[in-house]
Amino acid sequence: LIDRGVDRNERSVIVMVGANAKSRVPSIHEMLAKSCHKRPSVLWCYKRELGIVSSHRKKRARLLKKAAARGITLDDDSLEQFVAHTHVRWCYYRDTASILGTTFGTLVLQDFDAVTPNILAQTVETIEGGGLIILLMGALTSVESLYKAAGGGGNNDTESRRFMQRVLLLLLKDAAQPNCIFVDDELNVLDFFHQSANAFKKETVVCPEKKETPFIDTGVTTSLEKKLRAKCKTPDQAYALSEMIKYLTTTASSRVLALTSARGRGKSATLGLALAAAFDLGYGSMCLVAPSAESVVQIFNFVVIGLEALEYIQNVHFLIMHSGGHQSCNDQESGPSSFSRSQHRGGGQLTICIKMIKNKNGAKRGQQQLRYLWPDEARYAFGGRRDKTIKTYSKQSILTPTTDLLILDEAAAMPLPFVKQLLGPYPTLLSSTVDGYEGTGRALQLKLLSEIKKEADDSMIDTEISGKNGIEDKVKEIKLVSPIRYASGDPVERWLNIALCLDYHGNYTSLQASLPPPSDCSLYQVNRHVLFSLHPTAEEVLHRMVNILSLAHYRSSPNDIEKMADEPAHRIFVLLAPVQKGQAIPDILAVVHLAFEGCINTTADNKEGDLIPWTLSQQFCESAFPKLAGVRILRIVTHPEARAMGYGSRTLHLLIDYFQRSTTSHVQQQSTASLFVPISQLSLCDNGPIWIGASFGGTLQLLNFWSRAQFRPVYLRQTASELTGEHTAILLRCLKGDHDWLDSFVQDARRRFIALSSSPCFREIELGFALAYLGHADSDQHVDNTIIDEHEQLTNLRNHSGISALANFSDRDLIRLEMYARNAIDHRVIADLAPLTATLVFTSRLQVRLSSLQAAVLFGFALQRRDVDDLSNTLNIPSNQVLALYNKAMRKISQCLQRMQKEEEGRDSTQTGVAVDLPDENAASSLSIRLTSSN
Repeated sequence: LIDRGVDRNERSVIVMVGANAKSRVPSIHEMLAKSCHKRPSVLWCYKRELGIVSSHRKKRARLLKKAAARGITLDDDSLEQFVAHTHVRWCYYRDTASILGTTFGTLVLQDFDAVTPNILAQTVETIEGGGLIILLMGALTSVESLYKAAGGGGNNDTESRRFMQRVLLLLLKDAAQPNCIFVDDELNVLDFFHQSANAFKKETVVCPEKKETPFIDTGVTTSLEKKLRAKCKTPDQAYALSEMIKYLTTTASSRVLALTSARGRGKSATLGLALAAAFDLGYGSMCLVAPSAESVVQIFNFVVIGLEALEYIQNVHFLIMHSGGHQSCNDQESGPSSFSRSQHRGGGQLTICIKMIKNKNGAKRGQQQLRYLWPDEARYAFGGRRDKTIKTYSKQSILTPTTDLLILDEAAAMPLPFVKQLLGPYPTLLSSTVDGYEGTGRALQLKLLSEIKKEADDSMIDTEISGKNGIEDKVKEIKLVSPIRYASGDPVERWLNIALCLDYHGNYTSLQASLPPPSDCSLYQVNRHVLFSLHPTAEEVLHRMVNILSLAHYRSSPNDIEKMADEPAHRIFVLLAPVQKGQAIPDILAVVHLAFEGCINTTADNKEGDLIPWTLSQQFCESAFPKLAGVRILRIVTHPEARAMGYGSRTLHLLIDYFQRSTTSHVQQQSTASLFVPISQLSLCDNGPIWIGASFGGTLQLLNFWSRAQFRPVYLRQTASELTGEHTAILLRCLKGDHDWLDSFVQDARRRFIALSSSPCFREIELGFALAYLGHADSDQHVDNTIIDEHEQLTNLRNHSGISALANFSDRDLIRLEMYARNAIDHRVIADLAPLTATLVFTSRLQVRLSSLQAAVLFGFALQRRDVDDLSNTLNIPSNQVLALYNKAMRKISQCLQRMQKEEEGRDSTQTGVAVDLPDENAASSLSIRLTSSN
């Protein structure tokens, strides 16, 4: 097993069972060291305690010294000797994110019952080709006991860990392949695995001397490309490097080139070699921005490698500088490897750069340097401003125009609003890990790159340019596929991709038949026990579902699939097309992942899950709401080929109808062997859900979708997401009973949103989203159609709207509004009345009909306190038109107030009083003011 893996540069898996399994790790590691002729480093991960040996280096040294003083000699294969002579990194499961980007030769997962899918993916991907992955488990006697051991946590319910049981059984299923073996703590092959062990005897393994041959393309024309491509290991790297050099040699500005890949594809090496080419091409000021210094160590390493390949000499032609001073090459800590030791520990700025001194012919060069900057340093060093409390960023340029090249490494790990602000009139190189287990990296593809492409497409339309060259010149994406840590087609990678459903690679399964009308489609609940049973049909359905979910959401991860499989309160529904003749699996048009929430005790300490009940109970100080049963839709996603065709609305309609219908006449008819169960055969408990809700990053498109299904916003988070810059919104719809509690939530949420609209947290929010949140339809259309408030059922406020509205204005306030409506005074004269009038309109206390643009201008001008130029740029209309729309809105408000005043005068005509007319020469009309007699 070990010799075969080393020979083929493939990773191998050893599942070791037994109480003394840990004590056999040194022996296996010694076999690996003899096979690969070196002592591989070890990553040892655990959750609880090591038990046998201490992870503290000084404590181990004291124990060894005491043992030597007593004359006790330790065996060569003991754990103490193994730890003393081997580089071992100890890591808790909760800290596995810190080992991303590092490489080890051996992985030991001690407490396998506590392993989550994310932990498994993060740790396995750090092992190089020829390395070992050792899984330590308890005493097992059969496949059944192995199946139960995957459940973990002391839970006897075998269905509580469906997903990890499936992962382990897939490994057992593939154990006939010569890259996996099951042994006990005496290194004997287990009886139930004995047949698989014969696979190693059928093939004689020969281990020839390994020779690393760099990839060289004979089609290279320039010496620069030829020298740098000689350092590439895969054709993917060579192609990407050539494209980046071609990109750097062109003179067009404000272009973006994105280099994306999964882990272990050589992204950092390719980027470092490209930056070495940028030095040779004469780029001056280059800024490298990354989330941490550790993530750029490999980049600086390969910049030096590339410069040396181009015959530059360190300390002669270029200097490596950090923390304000350069280091000599004779220094023990010199070189790029020292960058990882130069951690920013608070106080002062950390500067890492490579600075060119001379040409290869000895002539002095101009200012040429590559600097690494922390995101905060990039924000402050070039004039960017940030509000520390709400983590939103100003719109002003962050980098100066003197920047010749901007490099963003791991861009998906930085806030997308900040990344968008860094883009400017200079070439930009983006690199990020977007594929595989790092689901958050998909935000770069689904949001940032798509927005850049859309802007490029719009600019092409404006300039009447045809074809795709305009978009390709604006943004280009290059993806690295071939791995460099291990051989292509590595069996462990294949097992991990299938087990964790990571094998979609940005593609999706096309629909087999033509799209039917949405009314012909039916909603089914997915039987999770069958879905994760490793049946071939169930596996195909599972991968299709995860494919659809992953392509539509940027935060998908293996842990999400584990929740779908194991969480008792979660359910999965699918919208299926009618089965066509010859179809084995019907087309999946939409997928819904939901969770039952509520029915909780407000005094409970455990607040995991139940997101909507806990959030709203805290926001509204309502202790009764968490006791109501409800349903939260985590995700509802349609197939990429069926989007914007009504299938999502159809799915939501059928789901709401299922929860609203009477449950007493329906009998549970679900079969344990059926994968898809029609909702007509499902039954609910006697006390069904009272509400249904959703929580998502607030965008206008999503808000309009949920509003069309009569969902109403009740909460908007004040702090925006650091990843996307979006504010989380919660929308609810009442399923049963009285709606008064929901009406009060909606009105309270609107009032609070309006009150905070001028604060930094909501001042930059999109106008269309704000109007849709306040209940105005078609607010994203720039047309002059009338819009009215959609919640006319709130009559308890409208019955007294006239009295409550007029009570907020004095008589002179009404005069000022009327005079501005007739263009007799400037808009600044009524600036103090604008917030009050807009609040009355958007809280439905004034029944005024406004067009979309009028409502947008009124909200931005009066509530967000924007100036005319800002609104002109936002709405893309001239400044004089902004003022004209604002005047029209105020004219309608003034006329409404005048009608209310006349109605009030008619009701109060029986009261005694003296009317005095006060003429105003500057006003077009006068207003009668009633003065009550003092007698």
